Amino acid sequence: MIGNEKTKIYFESLQKIVDKGFLKDFIYSQTFGVVIYPDGENRKNLYSDFIKQNNIPEDVIELMYRIYY
Repeated sequence: MIGNEKTKIYFESLQKIVDKGFLKDFIYSQTFGVVIYPDGENRKNLYSDFIKQNNIPEDVIELMYRIYY
């Protein structure tokens, strides 16, 4: 992949999130619960555990708002 290493890590992390079925949880966490997702509050711990177990970097949230090239 051409580009910044942080961009590569960001997209690999997003791919893990999507592949494991946590996309809705990711969006819910990014919008601080503003998006209507009835299971969002109930799945917070499950999502948090997934993030920790899969070594998803903390800065994925931060990288959502940056563009690397």
